[in-house]
Amino acid sequence: MRQSLHIRIDPSPYDSEVIISPDSASPSPESSRLSAGTARTTPTSSSSDQDEFSVLCMYDFRAADLDQLSFRKNEILLIVKRENTGWWAAMRKGGDKIGWIPQAFVNPLTEEMAESLANVREELRLYEYRAEQLYSAPVSRNDYIFDSEPDLEPVQARKPPARPGINKPTPPTPNEKDEVNAQDSSRFARSSSVRRRPIIDIIGHTSPEAFDIALRRPRTVDRAKKSLPSEDYSQPVLVLQASSVPRYMQPRFADQLDLDADGQVRRGTPPALIERLMTPSLENKHFQDVFLMTFRSFMSPDALFDALVEYYYLHEPEDLNVLELEDWLERVQGRTQRKVLEIFSDWLQAHRLLEQEPHIAGRLTDFLQSITSGPNNKVSKLIQERIKDLTFSIASPITVSPSSGPRKKKNNSKPQKGELLKIEAVDIAEQLTVILYDLYRKILPHECITYARSQKAPGVANLREFCASHNKVSFWVQVSILTIETMKKRAETVDYWIKVAEKCRALNNFASMSAIITALNSTVITRLPLTWAHVSKKSILDSLLRYNDPSGGFSAYRNLNNADGPCLPFIVMYLTDLAHIQDQYNDSEPQICFYKRKRFYEVISAILRHQKEPYVPLDDVAVFIRNQLQQDPPVDKWLWKKSEEVQQSELAHADIRRGLEKAGF
Repeated sequence: MRQSLHIRIDPSPYDSEVIISPDSASPSPESSRLSAGTARTTPTSSSSDQDEFSVLCMYDFRAADLDQLSFRKNEILLIVKRENTGWWAAMRKGGDKIGWIPQAFVNPLTEEMAESLANVREELRLYEYRAEQLYSAPVSRNDYIFDSEPDLEPVQARKPPARPGINKPTPPTPNEKDEVNAQDSSRFARSSSVRRRPIIDIIGHTSPEAFDIALRRPRTVDRAKKSLPSEDYSQPVLVLQASSVPRYMQPRFADQLDLDADGQVRRGTPPALIERLMTPSLENKHFQDVFLMTFRSFMSPDALFDALVEYYYLHEPEDLNVLELEDWLERVQGRTQRKVLEIFSDWLQAHRLLEQEPHIAGRLTDFLQSITSGPNNKVSKLIQERIKDLTFSIASPITVSPSSGPRKKKNNSKPQKGELLKIEAVDIAEQLTVILYDLYRKILPHECITYARSQKAPGVANLREFCASHNKVSFWVQVSILTIETMKKRAETVDYWIKVAEKCRALNNFASMSAIITALNSTVITRLPLTWAHVSKKSILDSLLRYNDPSGGFSAYRNLNNADGPCLPFIVMYLTDLAHIQDQYNDSEPQICFYKRKRFYEVISAILRHQKEPYVPLDDVAVFIRNQLQQDPPVDKWLWKKSEEVQQSELAHADIRRGLEKAGF
């Protein structure tokens, strides 16, 4: 029994100097002691829930008191008691220690979800949980998976009601920081040993990002007197501690930028976002990556280029004395010019400037050639050389196999009169991989964002063609089976495609594998019982079909897509992610929802992360496959009619066979 653990989870007395009632001012020491004494006898049924359930730890937590329980992100804990104060009593399954944990650091789990996550590797549990939450909601353009922009508007924290007769300390919530004075700050600082502190309001913060923000805040209210992170901003770089910097270094568009408590951008106008882009700090690298991948959704490449050039040639402010001008030239102009060149280099090398905006490359070259002196001349020449290298270089393809060198092609792999079974299954798998990878590598980041808005929008040809290849492969598989007259050869063809799917799995070609097993599991194929009776690789197909399970947002494919080396990912679930993000977060002119761009960046990075590792083709087999995929796919009615004809043929064959068996043959 838990009583043997000697852990007291009933309310404990509070020191008089830290007792603050949610509904009143700080009580006197005498009243505090009275309240503390009353706590031992007050019934708990009204403010706690004794039902046990599991929770998933969303963040790391280090206990500050002996009666608290430390835990790591992705752990699963058992809750044995809940308190309305924001603290729950928890223990590890099979453990012997009970301690208090902050409610906002964990999410409750259903029994089914807890059992499912227990069988997932610990480091993948949070990813699996969020995917399950995403796909538990219907894919709709109206029913959102997330609550409405939780961290984009100020959150009104909900104060838990105090138990009658008890004055519990109520720590400041995010919207209370401006009301706390220095005296209150010191009082809360001394209360660090008091348990049951609802540090974060789990109801008020419904998105994982909102929890991340609240989790990273300092625990004491002293942070209310601090500014946001003190980065070395300059004009045009953002300076948040404006009172401590000269006027000529203060930001011009700070009032057009909405930041969270950690100084991360939530919304902003395009000029303010570009000003933020100029921040010379390591922390700003992620902002720069997000901006350069997604800026086309709110401004043109030419507009960004013009803005960066304007920053490079920024004029000094008026009315500067000699010392101020010298300081401005060193700390503002010099850093800003270096930052502009860094952004151009990053845009060129990491964000496909030559592919997406080839005309910008010419303008960039002209701009760089105009830098003929000064410390930036050397950097300018290096970028010009890089432009030439990227323009004329051809990436050297690597082996088609993620684990071994190129396989020597056998003579019998050459197609003979278009007969599929004359080609080795591994050759079909390899060349299917190469052909579809050629479509995959052409997908551009801005196509993914445009596709999230409308699948029929112009400018998404590469992404649309790659998605269409899934149906083309499936139709090819179905037609190749249904057009065969003899049952034995049909079964051999099914076995052949199972083998191809298995080889695709070995090559990390999950897009083709999914298309093949989807076709083999379609109704027009599964309704042929005699064919399947002669299939020898049915067990292999069953094992592959587990990857097509949509539960957890295709969690099996998400894990497979993290494979190292060449990979052709299955991306359907990522496109659904993008649709949900597009529906959930909206821009409010003239401000841009940058949090939405951060989410786009995360998903698009997962889609395109394998584009830099190509496969090498074998031309003879590739020609045969291209011919098959270029054929117009048959309509569903044709497939059903053909399947019905084959089924009737099999049934007639079965009747003849039974008659011969009765006759003694």
